[in-house]
Amino acid sequence: MKTENTNPWLAICSAMCWILLLSCSPFPRTLTFAKDNLLSHGTQGSFSLESRYDSVEFGKPDLPYGGTPVVSLRLPDGTVIRTDHFDVDLLRKKSDRIIIDPRMRIEQQGWPKGIEEIRIGGFLFLVAAEKVVWFGVYSWINHEPIRPAPEIGDAQGLDYHRLPFTEADLIRLFGKPEALHKDLGDLL
Repeated sequence: MKTENTNPWLAICSAMCWILLLSCSPFPRTLTFAKDNLLSHGTQGSFSLESRYDSVEFGKPDLPYGGTPVVSLRLPDGTVIRTDHFDVDLLRKKSDRIIIDPRMRIEQQGWPKGIEEIRIGGFLFLVAAEKVVWFGVYSWINHEPIRPAPEIGDAQGLDYHRLPFTEADLIRLFGKPEALHKDLGDLL
């Protein structure tokens, strides 16, 4: 006669092992934090619970950046810019590179012709009709780390965070996300 093991501790331990295996996967996870017109991408390393968000983008072709959320950006030279008062001429003066009608932005992302891409360290800005319609902040560009790492602060410019961000940093600056995805990505 065969008997089943109905030990509740065995069932609890088995469930805990599965939870631990799934949360500490040997595969890195891709992370996406989304709220309104803000999108942040990152990774969660193998066998780790720590998140690392390497980029934050504000605006998209169908919902351009319009001044919210308001944050402060500390440029590599120490200049602080509030995002509700962009000075496009100042951005051009401080730029490392300017591209008129960047093909990738137009063909792959759907931005209209007539835009200008301005890069300052780890900050990228898209300008249309002398107005910033999108900006992104990156700790890596073209597989190269950005030094010094870009900094984003609250609207008052008091609470700065250096990229890469943790999930807690994003929540502290922007509030709870509308969507938070943690996927194994294209690895499987």
